[in-house]
Amino acid sequence: MKTRLITFFTTLLMAGSILSAAHHANSEASCADAIIGHYFATQETLAADNFEAAIATAKVLSATQEDSDCSKDISKAAQAILKSSDIKEARKAFKALSDLVIPLVESDGIKSTQAHLVYCPMAFEFTGASWLQKDKAVANPYFGSEMFACGAVKDSFGESK
Repeated sequence: MKTRLITFFTTLLMAGSILSAAHHANSEASCADAIIGHYFATQETLAADNFEAAIATAKVLSATQEDSDCSKDISKAAQAILKSSDIKEARKAFKALSDLVIPLVESDGIKSTQAHLVYCPMAFEFTGASWLQKDKAVANPYFGSEMFACGAVKDSFGESK
């Protein structure tokens, strides 16, 4: 029952992020604006230890970028999450995705929402890794419930809504 509730609420959260991204997308939106909602949904599902939902959100992200002029590399990185056999592998693939999305947000900026750059020095055997998230309260996609709040906000982008 608890697993079903977690899956239900995670799915609602994911749907809200996707709808929010679609609502805010317009012809003048940057490439970062076009993908950020789907990226956030993937980050949130990994932080919630929900492998199946992470696959679903990455599938949407990949599909939105396949025919886009923004970045085919982002689509490929999202596809790597889709090909993951478990959550640990999906988290590694999410790092590669983050390594593409972060510079895109830094260079293009975002208008549709606010994004916070978070860094966890303990991720991937202390090599460290960064990601973007909607909220300032850390939700670590690389550790999930194991070390949910590991990390620190290093920067913020976009407008506060």
